Amino acid sequence: MNMERNYSYTPAPKGYTIAPADTLIDDVFCLKRKTLERKIKLLQEQIEQRKKNLEQNLYQIELDLCTCGTIGHQIPYSNVEGQQKLILMHKLPLHKERRKLQTEYLRDTAMLRGDLLDTILEYQSLDDKKDLLS
Repeated sequence: MNMERNYSYTPAPKGYTIAPADTLIDDVFCLKRKTLERKIKLLQEQIEQRKKNLEQNLYQIELDLCTCGTIGHQIPYSNVEGQQKLILMHKLPLHKERRKLQTEYLRDTAMLRGDLLDTILEYQSLDDKKDLLS
């Protein structure tokens, strides 16, 4: 058995250089930082969109309540039963829907704000790590 190995040296191509460790660290941190920045921006946009949707829905409910109030004022005072029926059939469900929308908004945004806070903390932690390594 021939145990000799044939080693030959192949020079690196011209212009090939090994990047210093600092630039590799910067590249890794830069990519992670961009990802976190995009996530923060996305979460902020989602929170803002939910706020706009809530405001729009609440405005529509207020319009419906005003319409019910207008109709209620058109009912003669002698017909108290008609006014009470209007309140029970239309106004109370609208108030209930408004409370439901506000509760859903708070629940949704609480989760999004929690994710946003976690992402901001991760972003700050990343900056601290980069400062330590630099």
